[in-house]
Amino acid sequence: MLNSRARAAAALAAAAALTLTACGDDEAPAEETTSTGAVEQVEVEAGTDDKAPTISLEEQSVSVEETEVKTLEEGKGAPVAKDDIVTMDVALFNGKDGKPIEGTETYTAKPLALDMGNEELFAGLRNGVLGQKVGSSAVAVLPPKEMFGESGNEQFGVGATDSIVMVYDLKSVMLKEAKGKEVKPKGDLPTVEYRSDQPAKITMPKGKAPKDTVVEPLIEGEGEKIAKGDTAYVTYTGALWKDGKVFDSSKNDGRRPFAFPVGSGQVITAWDKAVEGSSVGDRLLLVVPPKDGYGDQGSPDGTIKKNDTIVFVVDILGKV
Repeated sequence: MLNSRARAAAALAAAAALTLTACGDDEAPAEETTSTGAVEQVEVEAGTDDKAPTISLEEQSVSVEETEVKTLEEGKGAPVAKDDIVTMDVALFNGKDGKPIEGTETYTAKPLALDMGNEELFAGLRNGVLGQKVGSSAVAVLPPKEMFGESGNEQFGVGATDSIVMVYDLKSVMLKEAKGKEVKPKGDLPTVEYRSDQPAKITMPKGKAPKDTVVEPLIEGEGEKIAKGDTAYVTYTGALWKDGKVFDSSKNDGRRPFAFPVGSGQVITAWDKAVEGSSVGDRLLLVVPPKDGYGDQGSPDGTIKKNDTIVFVVDILGKV
């Protein structure tokens, strides 16, 4: 059973469509958002690490046709860009009456990771954050067309014409690739040529594959440690030991970084073991025998055959 903090995070993930397709119009984030009439009617009592923010409205309700944003406190970091993944504390309120949307705040739970480059997420969330500096606190009023759309959301008590008020604190932007101290690779392991805009080139050594999983750092990051239960954000390339053929990569087809809950068994055993205890900024080389990979069954799509040893290069970009 989930505890109250876990329930809050899970509810927000649903409300923010982090795992669902947005119901509103699929509009690209605006180049700039402005503070005009409606957002000025929203008064915010700031949140803390153990208390969610609250709002009051000067009028009975607030409504907008385009996103409006007001910076409450400007941060000192870089402005959020269209391809960033940002971590933030957030709380959502119904503009109809200023009441909080139950379960959608993360000030008392894990931060939210918002992938600005994922156009399947609500445009309103992205528009409300785009261009704000990391470290900033802000309030935004988001129009129905960029949130729940014409159908609203009965679960959250949001009608088809209800605007959404979002209060948030921007905490950080995740890395685009591994960052830290380079480590000289061992001579008997695959060699890696990293490429930022396409899958890494992995060259296999001569000889037999190891019988046990090998995890070697290629770059040692200086960020936070990844613990069991964290959601890790990574990029990766996977290749077959037997011929070096790439079978999968997050660099293909314009894909976004891959996120998974560490230690939950949702990835192969070698990944769970390797990523737990690693640091944000690490680049890891994994040589994975069948027992920690796809075993004697191979992968469901048939690209990895029975008893194949596989090799991964994994960049740890961030966590929540």
